[in-house]
Amino acid sequence: MMKLMFLVPDADIQSGGHLAQIRFYDLCKNFTEAEIITYRTPDERYRNLDDIFTSDNTLSSCIFVIHWGPHVTDLAKRLRSRGLKVVYFAHSTGWDLELDDGVPIVCVSKNTQAIRGRLNPRNPIFTVPNVLDSEFYADDTEKDIDVFIQKRKSSDYLINTLAPELSKHCNVVVLDEWVESLSPYFRRSKVYLYDSVGHWVRMKTTEGFGLPPLEALACGCIVYSSINDALSDYLDPGFNSGQVGVYSVAYDVKQILNSLETGTPIPSDYSFLDIYRERSVEVRLNEVFKKIEDFFSLTDGSEADVPHIDLMTEEHSLLGRLIRIIMPNAVKSKIKKILKEYKGN
Repeated sequence: MMKLMFLVPDADIQSGGHLAQIRFYDLCKNFTEAEIITYRTPDERYRNLDDIFTSDNTLSSCIFVIHWGPHVTDLAKRLRSRGLKVVYFAHSTGWDLELDDGVPIVCVSKNTQAIRGRLNPRNPIFTVPNVLDSEFYADDTEKDIDVFIQKRKSSDYLINTLAPELSKHCNVVVLDEWVESLSPYFRRSKVYLYDSVGHWVRMKTTEGFGLPPLEALACGCIVYSSINDALSDYLDPGFNSGQVGVYSVAYDVKQILNSLETGTPIPSDYSFLDIYRERSVEVRLNEVFKKIEDFFSLTDGSEADVPHIDLMTEEHSLLGRLIRIIMPNAVKSKIKKILKEYKGN
């Protein structure tokens, strides 16, 4: 298999998507040669992209793996202009990307796959989920925390409204610092609350996967979460989890306190976690990169020629919908005329 070059802006970024990408790198080393390459901040532990452009004559036989959303378009163009093979790992959506059809996309969730399938229908698209590490498991640790919340990414509602109300009835712990692993907290907690929708709306991107609720489930927690974006890949409110931030504070408090008494909802079968475990993800990564190599081999020397769908036509764009719904007919006509003239130019 071809060598994989994992490009990172900096080596030590404390973000979920970046850490997940490093886990993919670790797994890929089990079945092929892989290397981390930095392209923004020099790091003596790793080679730099500018340096390998001038010193490495084997790059045409490598696959460059990129993932950092704000840099994807420019980085892909830079690599593709040199005739190099590029794969984009999509950990979230919302970035204004421009990818030619020759760049395969690997998504970490079905939610992201669906969005990329709409926006990039001519690119090869695959899905490989994030890794649920082996440290996340249920044991007989005493659960002395009734309700656990990590402040990072949590909504103002969760921290400033719901947590204070719940603390009148039970033991609530709010973690307000970065920790290497949440597993010790999850094993001590009966209920875990997670509400990220506001964070991602403000960021204008999506929850690309959402590992913490999955990790909490694996540790035996009852999970109450928002179900935005990729969280809906595995959360099933009322069956393996609960939904938080619904209708009223009183309703949320009542359903969470009820869960503390009944120990539900929890998954009836935890086997659904198996596809996220390290070995399963490694096997899938191996298969996906084999298929990607096949794509590069079968398309070598040829041009993409499947017609593109115009995703920004006036009839289908958000602007077009707003024009049809809220604007007077006279204004609609003027805007359509301007759009027509613009397209003609």
